[in-house]
Amino acid sequence: MSNHPSAIAHRVHGWERRSALLLLTALLAAGACGRSDERTFSSVEQAVSIAFVQLNYATPQSSVSTVSVPFKAAQSAGNLNVVVVGWNDTTSRVSSVTDTKGNAYQLAVGPAAVPGALTQSIYYAKNIVAAAAGANTVRVSFTAAALYPDIRILEYGGMDQLSPVDVTASATGSTSTSSTPPVATTTSPDLLFAANTVATWTRGAGSGWTNRVITTPDGDIAEDRIVSTAGSYGSSAPLGGPGPWVMQMVAFKQTASAPPPPPTAPTNLAATAASSSQINLSWTNTSSTQTGVKVERSTDNVSFTQIAVAGATAVSYPDSGLSASATYYYRVRATNASGDSPYSNTASATTQSPPPPPTAPTNLAATAASSSQINLSWTNTSSTQTGVKIERSTDNVSFTQIAVAGATAVSYPDSGLSASTTYYYQVRATNPSGDSPYSNTASATTSQFVTPPRPALVQNLSTYTNRDGEAGNDFIVNLPTPTLANNCLILALTNAYSPTRTILVSDDKSNTWTAGPHVDFVANNETTTIFYALGVAGGSQKITIHFDASIYDVHATVSEWTNIATAAAANGSSGASDVASPVSAGSFTPGNNDANGGNLIYQHAIAIPGVGALGNLTSTVSGVTAGAGFTLASANRQLASISQYTIQTTAAAINPTLTVTQGSGTDHFNTIAIAFKAAAAGTAPASGIRIQNMQHTFHPWPGSSTVNLPSSGNLLALTAPVNTGQDAITSVRDSKGNAWTKVAGESLDSPQVWYAVNATPGSDLTISFNVANNTGIIVIAWDIAGASTAPFDKFTEATGAQAHAGDDITNAPLITPSTAHGLVIGLVNEYTGPPTSMIGAGYVADHVYYAGETDSSLMDMGDGTAHIYNSDTSQLSFGWHQTSHPPTSGWFAIAVAFKSGP
Repeated sequence: MSNHPSAIAHRVHGWERRSALLLLTALLAAGACGRSDERTFSSVEQAVSIAFVQLNYATPQSSVSTVSVPFKAAQSAGNLNVVVVGWNDTTSRVSSVTDTKGNAYQLAVGPAAVPGALTQSIYYAKNIVAAAAGANTVRVSFTAAALYPDIRILEYGGMDQLSPVDVTASATGSTSTSSTPPVATTTSPDLLFAANTVATWTRGAGSGWTNRVITTPDGDIAEDRIVSTAGSYGSSAPLGGPGPWVMQMVAFKQTASAPPPPPTAPTNLAATAASSSQINLSWTNTSSTQTGVKVERSTDNVSFTQIAVAGATAVSYPDSGLSASATYYYRVRATNASGDSPYSNTASATTQSPPPPPTAPTNLAATAASSSQINLSWTNTSSTQTGVKIERSTDNVSFTQIAVAGATAVSYPDSGLSASTTYYYQVRATNPSGDSPYSNTASATTSQFVTPPRPALVQNLSTYTNRDGEAGNDFIVNLPTPTLANNCLILALTNAYSPTRTILVSDDKSNTWTAGPHVDFVANNETTTIFYALGVAGGSQKITIHFDASIYDVHATVSEWTNIATAAAANGSSGASDVASPVSAGSFTPGNNDANGGNLIYQHAIAIPGVGALGNLTSTVSGVTAGAGFTLASANRQLASISQYTIQTTAAAINPTLTVTQGSGTDHFNTIAIAFKAAAAGTAPASGIRIQNMQHTFHPWPGSSTVNLPSSGNLLALTAPVNTGQDAITSVRDSKGNAWTKVAGESLDSPQVWYAVNATPGSDLTISFNVANNTGIIVIAWDIAGASTAPFDKFTEATGAQAHAGDDITNAPLITPSTAHGLVIGLVNEYTGPPTSMIGAGYVADHVYYAGETDSSLMDMGDGTAHIYNSDTSQLSFGWHQTSHPPTSGWFAIAVAFKSGP
């Protein structure tokens, strides 16, 4: 027994630290129980003939792969061995339990584990063979070095020798008492055997149980009791304090009656050569009590070796793997729990002579299947071959064997080859007598390697949220640009939590949307879910989100991707809630898709600062940093809503993580990472002007604000559908030094449009702007690709009022672009609103809205933002459908036209 400090302390490592006095008291208490190896059962237990015989244990204080424990006293034939295997990790596994007398051990119960802490199993060997004192040693082997294993071995007499296990029970926990649930025994009397593995220590046996041992220094118990009637029983043992534990119980049956006498000998043993490597045996059984037939073999008819134990009713045995033209001698005897029968007669046979070597295969052909595989085919000409050896060369001189195909194989796919390379092949048949001559030589050249397509981001949209308490439903999110055929859409949605929440996502092209992984931040009342649509129809644009009830706090980020598989694309995920920055979704290993380009890894995170408070952060976000190897797709600072992505080309574990920096805040996040298979699918954008990224952000106070806008376009824009006189944006600058211009000449009453031409983009681009007044406004940042080097065309303004509630606003404004195939952005500011959709084909409402929205909602402030790609130079009219509300006292609108590049 080890008493050095590290041995005493290992069980409490990682758990509460106890004082030395408390630990010493516990160890003394365990020692007071004493080793009870020499004790016998009470007179009641003796009456039922179940008898405890002996025990021993080993507790190595390190990580080991094998543990050996001897039975110190002699063992009696027919008894029961019980082996308890406990250890302090959950990665190692028991690979075998054996002993030096050849007894067969079976798993009775387990393994049971406390994740990351403890594991335990109980094994048994029935009807053991006799052994002298110290002559039998139990050996437990693990698949990998197990931490602090605790091996207890016990011997019992009077147990059923055929099927001793009655029932079992198992449990884990982290309390101050280890216990199992009660289970109903089916026979009587039964031996109840229980054992635990603990992270603290065991103070003694449970009530009514006999303490057989508490191991030192581990403090794990083995205990037993006899129950004379069938009923419901559980086990327990008090611990020195709360901590992880595993407790298991096995009910063993008493022997039903005296064992039968040894069986009588089999007769009529015969041996017949079946081939050059096999002899078939047959015999006649003469006993009805045998449990098996032992088969022995000899090459000299003097020294015999047991080669098998056939079943109780077996009357034949095929002995294979023999040498050709060799004589073998056999004898058999029956066996049961009481011993072996006399031997049968001896029989012998001589294996057949080996067949001649096979003839050579013909018609070998090689065909390139890809840049890394060549397919082979041939014709077999022999009926005696046992395989076909395949050889390969790159110079048609030196050949190397690469595989042995089956006897009947006529083809072989050779993979893992280099691209644009010529390979030469030859094959030959084989059998135990040797190899055939070679076939003809065949060659083929692998095709040129083509880089698998990589997923690419086509467009991204980050919306704002209605966080002011106004509930709504059927939220409409319009993509900036209609989708391209067979691309993938990913929607990251955060909304108010409900245990019965149902969500239906649909769109204007009837694409199928799948609900992917989700995480619930129950304490802060928010759920985040990833939805996706694969292989979407071209022209999809309007997405509708329907909930089971009207809610507020709804935020959506949606993106379009090309080169994503169009079916069964989701390939693994991880997620977490209540996570502080750095925001980790947790490690996971996406499914292997290397041959098709790997996987898109997409991570979304959003701050959940308090119940019903999306966007109400504890302090301002001052920085958003993508994880190593990741690129930001969107990064809304005011909501702390961020998406990032990477392409993983080689299958491996990955832990997507991003960093959000706040002044003094400690906001926690929901985050989800999901993998999508790359594939040659979808449509890449064509040339010409298009919106790539659009981000809605809320500016709630006077002063400066900063917007992250991951961008790759050459035109940037910043729009606010409120007039300069009310909420003046006085200046705009960005982190790349781009020059920003306010639309020259617009009136004080018009909504505001700022832009930067020939912009230097970047995934880390930030835009800062200053607002003079103190009213909250929604600002949209635009990343636009394919614009002209001199993109500004013209602007027009309009103003008016509604005469009746719910009247549409028309001609707000009219504009005639100077060039075709450009982009026109329109904004309307009104005192009561909001617009619910656009009038006319091609106009896209960029503000997010929902049924029944009022002007008081913080979701885009009830004002309107829209755009249209003009196909020609016809006059355009921005028209806005309205909800039913009191007539507006006035509205102000502006439209700005930008020209496309060549």
